[in-house]
Amino acid sequence: MIRETTGNFTTGIIYEKSTDSLNFMFVGESTADTIFEMTIGSPDNSSPLNVSMLWIAGSYGFKATSTISPSTFYKEAECYFMFTENVTPLSEGDIQSLCDSMLKAAFVGWEHLMKKSTGLMMKDIGFTSY
Repeated sequence: MIRETTGNFTTGIIYEKSTDSLNFMFVGESTADTIFEMTIGSPDNSSPLNVSMLWIAGSYGFKATSTISPSTFYKEAECYFMFTENVTPLSEGDIQSLCDSMLKAAFVGWEHLMKKSTGLMMKDIGFTSY
C-alpha cells in the first residue's frame, strides 16, 4: 500500500494480491466526508472501470457511481454519475459537478502518488489518453 495525505485529503493505492488488482482510494475529511474508489482488475486495464463516490455531511449524504474507459479517459473528461442514494438538498446538477470535480482531484492525487512512489504515470497502467 502506498498513501499520502495532503491537507484534508488522503490518496492511496492498494495492491490486492488475492485478486491481482489495484484499489485506488481518495478520501477527504472536512465539513463533508468523501470517499472515492476505483478498482483495476484486468492486467491490461482495457475493461471499463466502475468508480464510486460516497459523500456524507452530517445527516446528509449520497452515493454515486460511474463507468470510465481507461483508454479514452482524459484529464478534462466529464463523466455522468448515477446516484443510487440521495439524502441531500443538492440538485442532480450539483451532485454531477461535485462528483466530476472529485474524480478529477482523485486522478491528480493518484498520478502524483504513483509517480512519486513508483515512477509510473496513469498512462503506464492503461490510461493512455490521460
